[in-house]
Amino acid sequence: MLSPEGINRHSPLVILVPLTTKNLDRIYPFEVLIEPNDVVKRRSKVLLLQVRGMSKTRVLNFYGQISNDTMTEVDAALRIAVGLEKI
Repeated sequence: MLSPEGINRHSPLVILVPLTTKNLDRIYPFEVLIEPNDVVKRRSKVLLLQVRGMSKTRVLNFYGQISNDTMTEVDAALRIAVGLEKI
């Protein structure tokens, strides 16, 4: 979940980005590699070109929170994905 707490608390929608365990040999500037940890069990990447809004009723589980360092990487990759930062 990428949306800030204020949106999560007051909106019927949340902002999500998917993870994948495929094609990990190439990580683009708009993607972030996540090594296995307590939250993500398998090596994965965050697909920031696939940001989407979704109804809270469709979100079935909360698995945990990524580290602040990883979130900083996600922030930078998201800025590239939406054109706020040049590659």
